[in-house]
Amino acid sequence: MSTSDSIRLADPSDLTIEVIEYDHKIEYGHVQVTLQRKPFLVDRNTLRRNSMHLNAMLDPHGRFKEATMDHVVFEDDCVEAMEIWFRIMHNRPVDNSNVGIAVVRQLIGAADKYSLNLTHIYDWFGVWYEQWDPPCDHPNDEALLVGQLLYPTWRLNHADGFAFVSEYLAYNSMGHTMEVQPYDNLHLHLPSRVIQQLNAARGRLRTILDQRLFEVTATLFQADCRCKEKTLFGYEKALYDVHAWPLSSEVLRNTIRIVLDRLKQFRYRTAPGACQSCNRNYERIVRQARENTETYFDGLCLDCLDRSKPKTENEDTDYWRHHTLQPGQWDAGCRVSHGQPSWYFSFMGRKEDRDAFLSSMRQGRRG
Repeated sequence: MSTSDSIRLADPSDLTIEVIEYDHKIEYGHVQVTLQRKPFLVDRNTLRRNSMHLNAMLDPHGRFKEATMDHVVFEDDCVEAMEIWFRIMHNRPVDNSNVGIAVVRQLIGAADKYSLNLTHIYDWFGVWYEQWDPPCDHPNDEALLVGQLLYPTWRLNHADGFAFVSEYLAYNSMGHTMEVQPYDNLHLHLPSRVIQQLNAARGRLRTILDQRLFEVTATLFQADCRCKEKTLFGYEKALYDVHAWPLSSEVLRNTIRIVLDRLKQFRYRTAPGACQSCNRNYERIVRQARENTETYFDGLCLDCLDRSKPKTENEDTDYWRHHTLQPGQWDAGCRVSHGQPSWYFSFMGRKEDRDAFLSSMRQGRRG
């Protein structure tokens, strides 16, 4: 292949890396279908400095045949992802205009394959994340695309992105939140505990909304007036009219966000002559329930997740010590601002240690 078909990233160049990408969506037995191939003119020593794997492969004193070759083939790699890696290694500009989430995942896969340092693309990913505009025509498509960012933001240490995506999924996922399985690089997935905690946060949102909406009904059940039945029926009928009752069924069929948006249309006033116990501002009650739920969860916190990693004698002690350093500051030392729920659901350790810690805090306040 002539150099006119190549992408020159080093001048002078002493090595050509030809990247061959296969189409894993098309299989003919054991025959691999080539999707595209592209040669890159690079600097050998630059590659060696950026990868232990490539350093060993290209070491002139090593045992690999590639060390003496001036044209090396990388098979079964994403051409776009490898071009980005080569450009970053050689301090060349990267055009992000057509880079999709699939390529970002391939960047991470290439890092694992060739022992590349992911910290070298943190800044690039931050720029890409700010520029990314999901191409979608339907809210369900948006949720699917945004969900695919959960793993890259976690792996590439993007705290703002990880918090945003996890918050978005908690409020905008239909049913159980799951990662989208890629057709290749199956090892690129989150720890199962992260998804478990994200679903627990979504379940808590449902509970918060239920409690705030129906605290008033408990009061009505205990009232001894004659108008309580009519008031209770009117309140729940008004919720039914905006498709927010029965809440358990509506949340199963819809996202939390859809139900919250429906509650903006809630209208109900008690009938003239209602007693003082029944005559409440139900529109304000629903508005406060909606606002409390909307502001409850700020997403998962990468820094709180990271504090599950042992730095002293015990990983769980490390995590909870994060709070005791500055009592009440749930986001102390974190790159994103968040409240107690994000701190709570970002815990990746043992439940019994978390519960014991919270119990000791409550006892300390009582003392």
